Parts: sequence; structure tokens; C-alpha cells
Amino acid sequence: MAARGRAKLDLSDQHVCTCRVNRCREGECAHPLTGATTNGQLVDRRTLEIHRSQDERQRVKEEAAKARAARLAPTAIPTDSFPTFFETQCTTKIRDLKEQLSRVQPLTMSAEDYIFREPPTSSTLSAADVGPHLLDPNASSNAPFLQRLEYLHHFTSQVKELDASQWPRALDEKNGLLLFIDAKLVALANSLSLAYFTQATTHEATVAAAAVERRSDPSIFDTSLFAYRPLEESASLVSAVCVIATASLLLLGLSEEKCRFILDSLGFVVRLALRKAVVPTAKISELTDGIPHVPRVAVKNLHLREAIKYTSHVSCPACFACYDDNGLDSYPARCTKRKTPDVAPCEEPLTRQRTFAGQTWTYPARRILIQDLKAWVAWLLSRPGMVDALIGEAQLKAEMGDIWDAYELSTFLGPDGKTPFMTVQAGEIRLVFALNVDGFNPFQMKEAGRKATTTAMYMICLNLPPSLRYRVENMFLVGLIPGPNSPSTSQINSVLAILVDMLLPFWESGITYSRFPRHENGVVVRLALLLVVCDTPAARQISGFGAHNHTYFCPYCLLPYDDRNNLDEKKWPPRDLPSHKDCADRWIRARTAAERERVFAESGVRYSALLDLPYWIPSRFTVIDMMHALFKGNLKRYCRTFLGMSATRDDGDGTFSDPVHLGPHDHLLDELWLHVKFSPAAELGKMKLEHLRALVVRENVPRPLIVGRNKNTKKPYVDALIAHRIRKTWFDEGGTRLHDPGAAEVPRPLSEIHDMPHPSELASFREYFHCAPELQYFSEFPKRLLRAGLVDVLQLGRHDPARDALKKLKKPELLERIQRARQERGVVDYRYELVSPDPTRFIEAFHLYAGRASKKTAVLGKLRLQEIWRDMGLTVIPEWMGKAPFHIGDGKHRKVSADDWRLFVLTNLVVTMVRLWGGLDANSRERLLLDNLMHLVTATKLAASRKMTTSRVRQYVQHMRAWLAGLRELFPGISLESNQHLSLHLPFFLLILGPTHAWRCFVFERWNYMLQLINTNNHLGEIELTMFDRFTLQQRLRALVYDGGLGPDLKELEPIFQRLLDRDKRGTMLNDILAFDEDATPSLAPIPPRRFKAAVFVRDVLQKLADIIHRKTGVALLASVLQPIEQKKIEVGPVTYSIDSPNCFVAVGSELTPNWKLARIQRLFTHSASIPGYATKIEGRYAVVQYFRPLTDPEATMDHYRRWPVVGGKLFHAELLPDEHVIPMEDILSHCCVTQWDAWDGIDGPVILGLPADRD
Repeated sequence: MAARGRAKLDLSDQHVCTCRVNRCREGECAHPLTGATTNGQLVDRRTLEIHRSQDERQRVKEEAAKARAARLAPTAIPTDSFPTFFETQCTTKIRDLKEQLSRVQPLTMSAEDYIFREPPTSSTLSAADVGPHLLDPNASSNAPFLQRLEYLHHFTSQVKELDASQWPRALDEKNGLLLFIDAKLVALANSLSLAYFTQATTHEATVAAAAVERRSDPSIFDTSLFAYRPLEESASLVSAVCVIATASLLLLGLSEEKCRFILDSLGFVVRLALRKAVVPTAKISELTDGIPHVPRVAVKNLHLREAIKYTSHVSCPACFACYDDNGLDSYPARCTKRKTPDVAPCEEPLTRQRTFAGQTWTYPARRILIQDLKAWVAWLLSRPGMVDALIGEAQLKAEMGDIWDAYELSTFLGPDGKTPFMTVQAGEIRLVFALNVDGFNPFQMKEAGRKATTTAMYMICLNLPPSLRYRVENMFLVGLIPGPNSPSTSQINSVLAILVDMLLPFWESGITYSRFPRHENGVVVRLALLLVVCDTPAARQISGFGAHNHTYFCPYCLLPYDDRNNLDEKKWPPRDLPSHKDCADRWIRARTAAERERVFAESGVRYSALLDLPYWIPSRFTVIDMMHALFKGNLKRYCRTFLGMSATRDDGDGTFSDPVHLGPHDHLLDELWLHVKFSPAAELGKMKLEHLRALVVRENVPRPLIVGRNKNTKKPYVDALIAHRIRKTWFDEGGTRLHDPGAAEVPRPLSEIHDMPHPSELASFREYFHCAPELQYFSEFPKRLLRAGLVDVLQLGRHDPARDALKKLKKPELLERIQRARQERGVVDYRYELVSPDPTRFIEAFHLYAGRASKKTAVLGKLRLQEIWRDMGLTVIPEWMGKAPFHIGDGKHRKVSADDWRLFVLTNLVVTMVRLWGGLDANSRERLLLDNLMHLVTATKLAASRKMTTSRVRQYVQHMRAWLAGLRELFPGISLESNQHLSLHLPFFLLILGPTHAWRCFVFERWNYMLQLINTNNHLGEIELTMFDRFTLQQRLRALVYDGGLGPDLKELEPIFQRLLDRDKRGTMLNDILAFDEDATPSLAPIPPRRFKAAVFVRDVLQKLADIIHRKTGVALLASVLQPIEQKKIEVGPVTYSIDSPNCFVAVGSELTPNWKLARIQRLFTHSASIPGYATKIEGRYAVVQYFRPLTDPEATMDHYRRWPVVGGKLFHAELLPDEHVIPMEDILSHCCVTQWDAWDGIDGPVILGLPADRD
């Protein structure tokens, strides 16, 4: 009888009806599951219920008629004397059913025929827990069992439908048949249990044998240590205390002393609560004796360290050479690394000594802990759901939402060089990673003014979906390179080589792991490091490219640095892999530093350890980081350099800002270089500091890291030049010149060289000479430029006596000589008036003079900045976007981050500058500056989109080229920098890698910040070890929480931890990452909803909701039956929409076209309803909005923001229309930043600007 309560399996929508009223029993049909012929007709469930109801009514009528007939009968016959007709009929039916059941053949399934959803295990389930729900419904071999089970349930229903309650003999027959059916069901359940435990025993024996075999096979990595194990339920009280204390230590950053206080306090509270609950003393001791008193024991109790494996290496404090650390005898006392074969070893001591309690201890001076990649992969893939979450193949899409939709991963070839790497073979898992190397100040959050650099190395698994990819617990921390300095140029190769040694086995043969979920019998993991994602200097260092000012500065083409203003990509010769590898090979094989310098100078390439990876292509896999290239690069430099942002300067048009610092020009440096080659060392000390710096940079002269008091002195540069010319064999170490100069190489006097004008200054003098209307305009030129200009105009030779005479003239005399020369050459007449006046030419020359010593002005001077600040105060920005520093530009605000520059330029600058300059003449300088700004804003927004298409890339190129060309026209005295050149290489990566969220640095910067928050002893050499330990423990704790490892008893702790871990979601770049979080759910502690009452929820709105449901489902519902649930806010991913400012202003429409509308959310609600014909409830989230009144067509012509539809937004009347509209949340395109003004030229009344904050 125990089997009666088993759940029925509804495998058919057809039912057999045997009613009498509709004569269904008179027909015959094939049973829908067994196919056997049976009495009745096949009908659906609804028809079956109708027929049964009709039969029941007919039965009641018949019994009433029978009772009346019995009363009218002349003589009564005892009812128990012989069976009645109906009893006989019922008994016959029961016996027919029993006969039919007895003819059913028994199942002939063996234990192996049963296919279960998961491999059976005997340790987790009892026999009572084994049921049909464990079977795989899609397995064809399970069909006989499932069909038989359904047949028995259907048969039971048929028997139970027979009414035999009036006839004892028939009732006994019915109960006997039900017992017979129960016996069949019990036999079926027993066969299932037997099959389950038979398979479990076989499987566990196989696994055990395989484990023994794996332990004897060193080539197979045993994952048993990393298997997922939740906390024990029997010790849940102790586990809860340990989790809280460990979180306080690792996540909150509390000291160990404070954590001890927390442990002792929690222990006291638990014991007090148990005593109040009248728990026996012995039981209290049993429950609380395991509560630790020190945080280290709490961490140990959670088994967090068991899965952390790493190797220790001793690092040279001077050159960062690495040695295996297996004890003091395993590495030398001093560094034996040679920079090149021709120089002496480093000889830096690798150990330090410390005396404690009268005993001297020797320990490594610097240590690097490198996490074991094999063990980390085992830990990652052993966690629940990770294997299932992996993205296994690339699918090319026209609209790319991730790197897996783009070209590169689909064509990246595997070890055979023919098959794409992501063509996964059976029994394999293939992974691709991205590497980041970034330095940070470990003291930034602790000690003001103390400077040092710790270098972190991270890797992320690109196979994880974006919702998991950027979680802290899923990141691989390779290691932390100790400070106080960061490795310079090729020194990083010592650490990279360790990483490469870990990566190569994954590529060449793969690593075989003993088991993972879904791979019980083992699996081979192949892995490739695909991308290097770093800021520009680090990327150049890691990949072996030259600095930003090297002759061949670009990692992607061979455009010379002097040609960097060239915007024609067709004239940029591309780099190729064979040439790159050849240069790197010659560099590493060079025996002298001078030879390496020659190789590096001719190519801008040095050896990188990553080249030992056979698949790695430096110029293809070293990506351009958008955060540093566009936000910190283009946006910041545009504001600082081109717009001259300053709260202390007057406003200008960009031509009267600070005199452009022209810097040393090539001709001047050529002359000075002759002094380096042939003059005594004393002459080098007479050079200007900026000239020395320029010579060192231009000639790639090696120099030490210059910090502190020597940063602005000549000595380090002079010493570097002296050492350089000794290496070049121009001088010996005693300072004696070894070669005499040729006739054309004799250096000119330094005083004469210092007076040489810049070519642009000389060009300005020539223009003034021919078009200046009055002599007074020459007064702004310095005397040296007047002399040089006269020498140029009069064409005086170097040894001409007239040239020497000019040196003796004072400035008024020089001006008089210029006037006479202009008259002699017919530029002015005898009245000193221009013969051919050209005001336009002079105005242009006046604006282009780069050395003007006028009053300092700026495009973003103090008045315009005040306008920007005022508009910033009026602008309402959604919470998730954060805010730029309010008084940005005054030098008194916090540090401006990349996210701040993005928000300031793309929002605040657009709001104000369009208002100020949008109505000016199209050819005015201010309007041209505005157009140039909007090209930059548009290009940046397109590049930052979360979805990428070929069309968007083309638009990006168009706007970026227009911005760069505009800069050259508007600011002709300023050259483009290498960063701006890289902006035109970015489209290549957008096309092959898709949107930038998968390959930008922001998430790594976030992790640097988390490392800075860790409490340490602030001792260099030890601080990195503490950070590594605490950070990896923190990752394991996070995984324990997110993977459900706390167990059922501690389930309530999970939302508490999530509130702690996800507490700060502000900032556009962080929000872009969180936007992919599929697990992002509404608030973990939502405000209790309340149902709308008729008094507060008007019928019109209810009717609109009913209309929406009708459009969605085709089902018409009465408005009066709807019961929506009011919400104060609704979360869509990381974005929160609410009825309160600032999250209530939205753009509404089907897509972000010029027809979108600005609206304010008045109410939010959710609604669910059961609709006939739908298996699940129809659920939705809705907003009640009011639209702002749009401008009329004539008024719209005064809206200057509409000229730039991608980034400019639109103006509306600051007045809400009276009608309320109900819209699904899907119709909301994005939040809007809004700014309201009381007046606008050409528009009546106040206006409000809506600037969509869309990210797609």
C-alpha cells in the first residue's frame, strides 16, 4: 500500500472515457500508452470531466427512480438474497479489469537499461528516495518503465472510478484489485531501486579503481582534493561563527585582534541564547566547544587553504631574476644573472639576516609566490556549475555582444596548425585566457606620501560567460612581484618565463584531470593565453615593444614617430610576425648591451618570454585598452592640453592659451649631439635640462630610474650620456676623446645653439615680415628670434661680419633694421605701409604664433568652467553612473579617474558646450571647437558600446578621423601623440574581438584596489606575501558563499554576504561589467509590496494594463479582476528604476531613434495572472509614466542638441503631459540624464534636456 502515494507521471494528453450517457463505453480504442485495444473513446481532459459529470447526474436519477419503484412494489425482496443487476455489472467490470491487468507481461529491463540524470551514488540517497524523477525522460531505454508506470496509474484511476460502496461483495473485489495494482507498483519501485543501487555500486567501484590507477599514474592530475564539499551540517553553529569571523578578517579588513573579539563575543552570545532556551549544560558544551578563539583557526575550519597551491621563488631585488625556493641551499647567496653575456653577474644579495632572541635567522630578501595553474584549474572546474557554464565554441554574429561572437576565437588555430583551437574533441575541455600585468602603490590606502610599486599579474578565463567572468572568485591571481620598484623593460621576462612554463604543457599535450562534474572518467584540459590586456606602457613592456616616443613607437605598424601626424592608414606599413621574431631573436642572442640597443633602435622590438608560446602573435594579441587609450588618454589630454582646462585663467578660443612649449627641435638636438660625441664632459653640464632629457630619450640612452631629489637635476642625464659615449668608444673612461671630428662635425658654441629659434617661430617671423601692418607687432618676438629672423631674411652666412654686427644691436635697433629690410624688399612703401595688405593672412599668422607671451587664457577658462559647474548642479544623473568631481578643473577635488573623465566629457561637457556654442555661426572658431568635441564624444561612445557591429566600427573611424584632423587644423602648433595614433588601430580589435568589455583594464584596476584594502605590516618584501595569502583566501570564501557551500542550515547567510560583497555598484564601467550578471536579481531585502486599491489605482490604468496583456497573450481580461502589486523600485540587472529622482527619468521607445520620448516614472508595479491555455503564469513588470511635452517643429529648430543624435539628446518643455501611460519595462530604453533651464532662446517657458544614458 505504500506505493499508492507515488506521484503520477502525466505523459499523455489523451484519456480513455467509458461513460454511459454519451455511449463512449460502447466504442473501442487503442490505449494511448500501451497500444492495447480497450473499451471507450479517446477524449481530452476537459471532455472527460464533462462526461463524468453527466454520468454522475444520470446515476443519481437512476437511483432515485429505483428507490421510488421499490416503495411502490407490492412485495419487497431482501437486497442480500441475491445480487442485483447493478452489483453484478460492477463485479463483472472489476473482474474484467483484473483479467486485463493479469495479461500484462512483466518488464524485462536489466539494471543497465535504466538511464539516470546523474551517475548513481549510494551515499547520498536511501531506497525510499529513489524515484522516477531521477530517470532521464529523454533516454529511449527508459520508455518501457515510464510507460508501464503511467499505465498502472491510469489503471488505478479506472478502478477508483467504479462505485461499489453499496455492494459489499463488489467492494471486496475492488479493494482486492487495488491491492493487486499496489503490488505491481511496489515491484516496479523495487526494480528501479535495485537498478539504481546496482549501478551505484558498479560506478563507485569503477571510480575507486580509476582513482587507484590515477594515483599510480603521475601524468594524471588528481582532483579529489578540490572536489566540492559543503560545510558539515552537524557543526553548523560552529561553521556560522567561523564564516562570520573569516569574513570580518578577509572581507572587512579587520585586524586579527578585532576578529578575536568577534569570535569570543559570538561564542558568548551563542552560549547565552542556549542557556535561555534551557538547553542542558552538557549539550551546550557539545555545541559550542568547537568555536575557535583565534581567526586563523576559524579560517582553518572552513578548509579554505586546502585548495590553494603555489610555488615559492626568490627574486633578486635589483634585476628581478627568479630562483626556485626549496630552502636556503636551493639558491645562491648572490644573484648570478647577467644582463648580457659580456657583463659581470648582478651579485645582488638574495638573502637578509635578522637576529631574534640571540639567534640569527637567514631568509630570502624578496619572494614571489606563483599560484599553480594546474591546481587552480582543478579548483575552478570542480565547483558546481562551472563546467556547464563554460562557453565551448564561437558563433559569429553580425551584432557582437561578446568576444565569442567575433572573428578571432573562431579562427584561432590549435596545436596542429589546421583545426580551430575551439573545435573541442570528445573528452576535452579547451580554455582561453587573458593576461593583465599592472603596478599599484601598496601604501596608497594606508600611509600618505609613501611611494612604492607592487606589480600584480592576473588572468581571466574568457570561456566563462560575462556574468561569471569578472567575479573576483573566478580570477586567477598569478602572483605579486615585490617592490619597491617595478621591473624595467626586459626584467619582467624572469617572471613571465615561470608563467610560460606553466602554460606550455596545457598547449602541447594538455593536462589530464582525474574527474570533473560531467566528466566522471577524467578529461583533458587544453589552454591558451590569447590576449594581453594592460595599460599602454605595461602592454609595450610585456610584449617587447618600444616606448611611446621610440622611433618605431607603434606596436601595430612601422610608422616613424616623426610621422605620427599622418592620418592616412594606407601609408602605415604593418608589422609582421617573422620580422618581429627575427628582431627578438637577434636581441636575446646579442652578447653586448650596445648590440641589443642597435637591434632595438632599428625595430622597436625586444625579446618577450611570451614569444616562447608557439601560438602567440604580439601585434595581434596585445590589445589597446580603451580605458587608458580613450578615457585617460584622449579625453583627459583633450581637456588638459587642447582646451587648457583651468579655473584660474580667462576664457579664450584656444589660440591665447599658454604659449605652446615647443621643446627642442631636431636641428638643435643634432648640434648638441656633436658636443656629446666630441666635447669634454664639462660642456655637457652647460646644456639645458630639457635638452639633456630630449637627447637621452631621442637616442635611447639607458638611464637609471630617476626619482626624488635628482628628478629635476642635470647630473643623472649627464652621467648617462657620458656612460653612453664610453660604450660607443667615442671616449675612454678617463674622459679622453678617441676620435677627432670631421670638418662638418665640429660643434658650434653652446650659446649659439641655445639661441637657435624653433622652425615654427621662424615661420611666424617670415609671415609677420610680409604681412604685419605695423612694426609694433614685432615687439612680441624675443631678441634672439629677431636676430635669427634677420639672418634668415637677409640670407647671412655663418661667418658673415654683418651677422656678428647683429649680435651687438639692442631690440629697438633690431626693429629698426627689420623695418629697413621690409622697405628694401618692397614689402612696405616709403611711409612704411604695406604695399599689398592681407588682413586675413596676418590674423592667421597672429593666431599661429606659438611663442606668444600673452596673458594666459584657455578654452575652458574660469567663466566657462563656472557655467559647467552650474549645469552640473542642475543635472540629474542616475545613481549607477556616479558623478565627476563637482568643481573639476580647480585643482581642489579628488583624483579624477578614467570613469570620471568619461562622464565629464560625454555628459557634463556636452550639456554646457552645446548650450553655449550650439547657436553660433557654423564657421566661427567656437562652433568648430564644438563640432570637434562632438566628434570625439561620438567616437568614444561608439567604442564603449556593449554591442558592436561593422556599421558602428565604420562610424567610429569616421568620427575619430574627423576629430584628429580637426585637432590638426584648430591647434596647428601641437602634434598628435602616440596614444591618439593608437585610436585609429582600435577598429581592428573591435572587429576581431567584439565589444571592449571583454578586453579592457577596468576590472583589473578594481582588483588592485581590493589588494590595497588588505591589512598588512607595511614591510616591503612581506606585504606582497600577505596580500597574496589574504586575497586567495578571500576568493575561496566568496566561492564558498556563491556556490552554496554554506549548506542548508546557513542558507540565510547568503543574502547577507551578497549585500556585503555587492555593496558598491556606482560608476559606468563597473556597471557595464555588472550588466552581464545573469544572477542580478531585485533587492535582496525588498520593501514589502502592497496591492493597489481601487481608490488609488484608477480604472483607466487598470484597463491599459489589461490591453497590454491582451496584446501579449490574446486573452482579454476584465480590468476589475487585475491585482497588480506596487513597487517603489524595480531592478533590471545592476540598474535600478524607481519613482524617485534620480532614477525616475527615462527614454521610452522601441529603439533609440530621433522619435524617442522623455518620461518620468510615476509608479512601478508587477503583475502575474494565470491565463487559460498557458502552462505558467503570465508575469510582467510595468511602469506608469508621464511624458514631457515635446517641442513644436519651429521650436525644434532652436534645439541645438538634435544635431548630434547619437550623443546630444533632445530638449523638451519642462512640463508633464496629463495622461498617464502604462508601459512594460522592456519599452524603457535607458535612464536619462536631465538638466532643466528656466529659459531658452526661441522656446517659450522652461525646457528640460534629456540625454539618454544608453550603453548598447
